[in-house]
Amino acid sequence: MSRADRDYIPGMALGPPESPSRFRFLRWARIVFVAVSCTGSLSWSADVLAGLKPQHPRILASAEDFERTRAWIASDSLASKVHASLVRKAERILAEPPLEYTLDPTPQQRLLSVSREALARISLLAGLYRLDGEARYREGALAVMKSVIAFPDWHPPHFLDVAEMTLAVALGYDWLYAEIPPADRDFIRAALVAFGLSPGWRAYTTGQDGWWVHATSNWNQVCNGGMVAGALAIADEEPALARDILDSALASVPRAMEASYGPDGGFPEGLGYWTYGTTYNVYLIASLQSALGSDFGLLRSPGFDRTPQYRMQMVGPTGWTFNYSDQSANNIFASCMFWFAKVFDRPFYARYEIQTPGTPDLFAHLWYDPILAARVDSSSLPSGVRYEKIDVAVMRSSWTDSGAWYVGFKAGNARASHAHLDHGSFVLDHAGTRWAADPGSDSYGVPNYFVDMGSQQGDHWKMYRTRTEGHNTLTISASPQEPMRFASQSIEAESPLIGFRSGGDGAYAIADLTSAYAPLSDDGRRVSRVWRGVRLWADSQFLVQDEIVPQGSVDVVWNLLTEARVELQGSRAVLERGGRRMVAQILSPPTAVFDSVTCHPPDARTPDQISAGALAENPNTSFTKLVVRLGETASPRTLAVRFHPRESSPSAPGIVPLSDWMSDSVNRAVGRDGIASPRLGGMADGRLEISWPEVSPGFLMERFGGDGRLLETARSAGGTLAAPGDPPGVTVLRLSGGGRVFQVVRVGLFPGR
Repeated sequence: MSRADRDYIPGMALGPPESPSRFRFLRWARIVFVAVSCTGSLSWSADVLAGLKPQHPRILASAEDFERTRAWIASDSLASKVHASLVRKAERILAEPPLEYTLDPTPQQRLLSVSREALARISLLAGLYRLDGEARYREGALAVMKSVIAFPDWHPPHFLDVAEMTLAVALGYDWLYAEIPPADRDFIRAALVAFGLSPGWRAYTTGQDGWWVHATSNWNQVCNGGMVAGALAIADEEPALARDILDSALASVPRAMEASYGPDGGFPEGLGYWTYGTTYNVYLIASLQSALGSDFGLLRSPGFDRTPQYRMQMVGPTGWTFNYSDQSANNIFASCMFWFAKVFDRPFYARYEIQTPGTPDLFAHLWYDPILAARVDSSSLPSGVRYEKIDVAVMRSSWTDSGAWYVGFKAGNARASHAHLDHGSFVLDHAGTRWAADPGSDSYGVPNYFVDMGSQQGDHWKMYRTRTEGHNTLTISASPQEPMRFASQSIEAESPLIGFRSGGDGAYAIADLTSAYAPLSDDGRRVSRVWRGVRLWADSQFLVQDEIVPQGSVDVVWNLLTEARVELQGSRAVLERGGRRMVAQILSPPTAVFDSVTCHPPDARTPDQISAGALAENPNTSFTKLVVRLGETASPRTLAVRFHPRESSPSAPGIVPLSDWMSDSVNRAVGRDGIASPRLGGMADGRLEISWPEVSPGFLMERFGGDGRLLETARSAGGTLAAPGDPPGVTVLRLSGGGRVFQVVRVGLFPGR
C-alpha cells in the first residue's frame, strides 16, 4: 500500500488516538491528498524534482550550513553575541503559553499574527536545536507544531495566514525530521497537505482564495514562498503534489519579481513591504537552491541583484525611512541582506545591515559570514538615485555623516499597491533630525481601511493619512479649502519624474504632477500644468519649487507636516527639535505667509463601530501642519520655499523656471555598465539632439514619445537622434545592444524655452 493510500494514525505524543475529532481530521486529510495528487501537473519540460536532495534539513539551509554557523559562534564575536541573544529569546518563548486559533480584530479577520508567531517560535527553537543539540528546544518546537496542526484550518480566506504557517510547520518538519517519531511525522505531514498545500493547489488551479497567484504585489512573493517551502519539505514522500505546487509557484513568482524589481531594484510598495515581500522571495529561492540545487533562473530577474541598494537608499542618515505609501518611518532589520551579500558577492550589503538597529533572527544567524563581511569591498552607492519605474528619487550629501542632508521625493502611480495620494510629497533630514515627515499608514484595524479603494469617494481615501492632506505636497481645488476638507489628488494619477540630476552641487528631481489634479466629480478644478521640483545644495540649503498653470480659478495650498515645534514669522517659520533649528522661508510669491492648521481628524466611526471597539483614525498628535495659502488664482503661479539651518544664512537661490533646471543636461553620472547618460543639445531652437558619446558601434539608440510610440532609431558610436518640431512633453530614450537594455532615460522636452 502506498503512503498516499494508507490511513494516518496519530501517535500518542500528539494526542489520544480515541479522539474522534482528531481522527476525522486524519481521514479527511488523506482523502483530500489523494484527490489533489492525482490532478494533472503543470510540469516543466524537465522534472522539477530531479535534483532533490533526499536528506534533511534541506529547506533554506543544509546540515553543512548549520555546522558552519556553529563554527562562527565559536570563533566570531558578533556571531557569538547574536547567538546569545537568540538563546535569551528562546528562553522567553519556552515560557509562553501555547498558541491559540485567534483571528485579529481587523476588518480582514486575520490569523496572521498567530502564523507569524508560530514561524518565529518554530524557526528559532528548531534552529537552536540543530546548533546546540538541547532537547528542550526540540520539544518546544514540536509543542508549537502540535498546537497549530490542531487548529481547524490555517485560514485560507486571508492566504498570507496559510503561507506563513505553512513555512513555519515545513521548517520544523524539515529541520527536526530525524528527531520526530515516524507516526508524528505522518500527522504533521497530513496537516501540511490539508491546511497548507491543498488550499494552495486550489488557489493555483481554481482561483479559490488565489487572487495572489496572478498578482504582482508582496502577496505573490509571500504566498508562493510558503507553498514552495511546504512542497519541498515533503517532496520525497508526496512527489506528485510537490511537483504540482513547485511548477505552479515557478510560473507565478516571476510576475511579482519582474514588476517589483525591474529594471533598477526599486520597489513600488515602499521599504516596509520590500522587507516583507523580498524576505519571502529569498526564502523561496534559498529553499530551491538548498533542496534542488537550482534557482531556476530567478536570480537573473531584472533588478533583483540591485534591490538591496534600494533598501539602503530608502533610509536617511537619521535612521528613519523614506516612508511613502503604507509605511512606517521605523527601519526594520532585514535578515535577507546577509543572503544577498553571499549570493551576489556584495560584502557591503552585509556590513550595512550589521550597523542597522534591530534584533537578528535565526535566518540572519545562518546567512551571516564574517569572512565575507570583513572583506575589502570597492562597491559604493551614489549620493542620489532615481528609480525609473516607480518614479521615486532620493538625494543625500554624505553616506558617512549622520548629520547629512537627505531628501526622499515621491511621484509615481496612485494605483500601485498600498499607494497613498501623495504625489509630490517629500521627507527631509538634516543634522540628525527629520524636519519634513510623513505620518505613514494608519492602523489596518480602522474600519473600511481597505474598502472602496477603486472609488475616488471610497472611505479609504477619506482617511487623513491616505488622502493628499496628510502629505507634504500641494492640494488644489476649484473652491476654497478648509482643514480636514483639503482637496485630494486623483486616484487615477500617474506622475512621472521628468528631470533628475545627482551628485555635485544643486542635485534635483522634477515631477510632472498635472494628472494628480485632474477634475473630480465633486471638484471641477482645472489645471494645464503642475510641476514640482526639489533641489539640494548639499552644503547649505534645500529648495521646493512649484509651478501651477490653472485653467480658470483654483485654490492652492502648500502643505508640510513636521514633528518639530513651529514658530511662525510671516514668510518664515522656525522649526525646533531636540535643540536644533531649521528655517523655512517663502521665496515666491513675496507676499505669501506661513500658517498652521490642525492635522487631527474627527472621529468618523459610527455608534455601532464605537460600541464594537473599532479603532479611530490616528489623532496625529505629534505632528504640526505648516501651510502656505496662495488663495484663489487664475494666473500661473510659482511657489518656492527654501530650508536652511537656523545657524547659517546662505544666499537664497535665484528662482528660475524648472525647465531651466534641465536645460544643461540629464543625469551625467556613470551607470552600472560604465556608460554615461546621454547628452542633450539644440533645445533653444526647438530641435532636440540626443547623443550617447561613449558607446561602441552597433548599439541601438531609440526614442519614444510620451505615449510609448517609437519615433526614431540610430546606431553607431556618437550617433545623434534629432527631434525637429517635437511638442513640449516627455520623451523616453533607450540604449540597447547585444540583447540587453543598458539605459532607459526619461527627459522633459521644452523646445524654445
